[in-house]
Amino acid sequence: MRPLFVLLVTLGFSWVVSAQVSEPASEEVSVDQGDVVESRDELSVGSDQVEESAAKEPLAQPLQKPKKQTTAPEEPVQDDRWRFAVGLGYIVTAHGAAFDSIYYSDGSSSGIGTAELEYEATYSLLLEARYLPKRSWGFTGGLNYEGERKFDKGSLTINGTKVILTGGSGASSLQQTTLYANAVYRWGWFYLPFGVNATQLTFTPAEGFDGSYDEAGMMGAQLGAGFVVDDHFALELTSWVTTMELTTLDGTESLDYGEGILPSLYLFAKYVF
Repeated sequence: MRPLFVLLVTLGFSWVVSAQVSEPASEEVSVDQGDVVESRDELSVGSDQVEESAAKEPLAQPLQKPKKQTTAPEEPVQDDRWRFAVGLGYIVTAHGAAFDSIYYSDGSSSGIGTAELEYEATYSLLLEARYLPKRSWGFTGGLNYEGERKFDKGSLTINGTKVILTGGSGASSLQQTTLYANAVYRWGWFYLPFGVNATQLTFTPAEGFDGSYDEAGMMGAQLGAGFVVDDHFALELTSWVTTMELTTLDGTESLDYGEGILPSLYLFAKYVF
């Protein structure tokens, strides 16, 4: 009996010890699983916060060298409608008036010849209407009023005999008022005007001249180059050729100059409004 009792006591003790040992182990496992679940929840929440933060903050971009932006300057307008301009002109080069068919008579003899009459430079005032569409044909036209041109020097050749003429304080003078019209082709900033003109001529004889005279302006032409500075300002360099007729009569001496041409190179500054 004793060995059986000892065996039962031993088995009972082992079961009690096993029960005591196994219960705390089960609790520890339960706690660990809760912690793991809670940790997973925290990690899940943390990852959501990271994704939300990443969505709000842009990703860092690599440093790039800024590109230099080059843009062509805008072309001025001065197109699509009629506009008006006032201008100031100056004769850069004043050439001589050339007469190729002079007729001279003094009552007893006569002769034919030529004349070269040079006049001083002067200014002019201009009023103009203009229509200048870009990259197309346009128009300019107006009135150019010149200041008085004083006679400077020249020569007169009759029947092969040449006479030198000089001006001075009391020399004769010319004044021209010219009506002009141009066809114009314009690109962007640059344009080319060319056209015809009609001149009214006013001749003032030299001091001491007691005879009579007759003058008349005729048809001429012009060709130039223009530059649009901005929407209200333009520059032009234009070669003008005006034509005229002139006759003088002093006592028995008459001098018919016939038709003459007077070329001039003008620089114009125009304000467009």
